[in-house]
Amino acid sequence: MLKPFLIGLLLIIASLADCKIDRDKKVDQKKSQFAVGDDSDLFFRKVRQIYLGR
Repeated sequence: MLKPFLIGLLLIIASLADCKIDRDKKVDQKKSQFAVGDDSDLFFRKVRQIYLGR
C-alpha cells in the first residue's frame, strides 16, 4: 500500500521539477496573433448553434 503512494509522489515531484516556468521572460500581449482557419471557424459555429439553439 505504501509503494504505490511513494511511486505517485515521486512522479508528481519529478513532473513539478521538470516544468520550469521562465518568469523573467516578458511577453508582449500586443504582438500576440491567433489565426483561425475557415474549417475551424465553421466547426465552432456549428457547435455553438447546437448549444445556443439557433
